[in-house]
Amino acid sequence: KFVVMVPYEWSGSRVKQVSKNILVVGVFEEHKLHLYPKILTWLKKFAMAKHMVVHSEFCASGGIYVRAMVIPFLALIKATGREITYYAHNVASDIGEYQEHLGLPSGVRLDLTRFGYKSYLKMLSYVVDTFVVLEASIKDRLVQVMGKKVRILVAPHWIETKKKIMSKLQARKILGLDLHKKVVVSFGFLSWYKGADVVVEAAKYLPMSYTLVLAGGEATSLKDKEHYIEYLNALKANANVNGVEEPIIVEAVPNKASRPFGRGGIQQALQRNTPVVMSKAIQAGLGLNWPNSFDGNDPKRLAKAVDKYFEDRVTQKEVIVSMSELTVSRRISKLLPEHFEQVYVGSKSNKVMLEWNSGKSTQEIQAMVG
Repeated sequence: KFVVMVPYEWSGSRVKQVSKNILVVGVFEEHKLHLYPKILTWLKKFAMAKHMVVHSEFCASGGIYVRAMVIPFLALIKATGREITYYAHNVASDIGEYQEHLGLPSGVRLDLTRFGYKSYLKMLSYVVDTFVVLEASIKDRLVQVMGKKVRILVAPHWIETKKKIMSKLQARKILGLDLHKKVVVSFGFLSWYKGADVVVEAAKYLPMSYTLVLAGGEATSLKDKEHYIEYLNALKANANVNGVEEPIIVEAVPNKASRPFGRGGIQQALQRNTPVVMSKAIQAGLGLNWPNSFDGNDPKRLAKAVDKYFEDRVTQKEVIVSMSELTVSRRISKLLPEHFEQVYVGSKSNKVMLEWNSGKSTQEIQAMVG
């Protein structure tokens, strides 16, 4: 049985029993430091939960100060005798490579950030029993910092094929797209980290018969940062120079509706059987030999790869075959059971995740936890 603690983003009861074995509890505000004592308070109410699973994306929410408190927070949980499994959603071998994304100037501050980031990962290794990463390449980066003695499991992203909820014609009408133009869609929040500036620059090298759609909108974790506001303004200004048609930025969609499209571009495409052009860095990170790739920081080569897909039938067929093979190898029916057995059933101590009387109603559980 699982208790899932999430940000409280709805009205009414904080507790939702979504199935016989899953209880969702709205506990914290992810951008506030008081999220940690709130989680600890709720953990007391579920004292029989002996295995805690933490999902974390470095500095995705709340900034460096909120992130720094993860170590003492997990240490307190460890002191209660619980087993901790930590999903490291992103790991950098050198955080300095993300200088522009973080808005850090060169010099002492950047050097301290580099040192602090590696120290952060190293300290995590002392309080976490098992790390879970989404690709073997991420495991390699963790090993560089933590050493080979740390227990790291690789649980790749799975693909769940989605049914189309509307036709191509309907989608184009909603977005105001020319029915006769070729459409290139770039998923991911508009940020340096997602390569939005490279994509916009590449559009200048595409024929006017193409339309670029940037799906995802502004990066929610950066929207209030001064360096990001400057980046976003420059990005939009650069999108409509030299007579290039301005890209369509899908951010007018209601927030909850657009949120699923802010990340996981390759996964979004594979779920919907949409062809993918990927950078050589992503190709290497996924351990693939993709038929149509480009050097990640070169807009001209990205434009060339896009044009090649549309104009070369051989490339089209190769991409479709590669997509099919990748989708089959990562289908949810295969990977999800393996993931569950590896991470939850096969946990280090084999402790029971949680025991509660599933016969209780949501109201009774709400009364129990307060």
